[in-house]
Amino acid sequence: MKIQDAIAMAVSGKNAKEGAKVDGHSFFIRSVKNKNRLKGDETSYFRHEHAGKDDRVFYTVKLGDKKGEYSAKLTRIQFRGPLVKNGFRDIGDHGIDVTDAVKLLKAAPGGWGSLAKAAKELDVQGFLDGDWVPAAAKVVDMIGQRMAAKR
Repeated sequence: MKIQDAIAMAVSGKNAKEGAKVDGHSFFIRSVKNKNRLKGDETSYFRHEHAGKDDRVFYTVKLGDKKGEYSAKLTRIQFRGPLVKNGFRDIGDHGIDVTDAVKLLKAAPGGWGSLAKAAKELDVQGFLDGDWVPAAAKVVDMIGQRMAAKR
């Protein structure tokens, strides 16, 4: 499934029926109306698919006053899988802003601060999955863009 189609389904309140790829990593995008497992002002979460239990990526999208305005943040990641014992990682007090993730990643190739540190500390099986967290940041940003455009 194309990532744009999976995100369109999620923003309209549906779960995608299959995974979608970003930068070679597969994600199962859940409805933004899903409120299970959320904390505080989190919008929803999606899963990074791999062997064993999928990792969970939680995020917050806040819409601005005008159509197209938004901010998108990664709030926590639950690294899971055959080599990890369910480790949540809260990402700072206010999350990490991933609005316009493509520009952020170009500005800081190879990792960005606390997000890169969190990934290295907890993603024990990262050597199997590769560096998937930047792709997850792009997914969060795309969800924010779609939500803001749909207003």
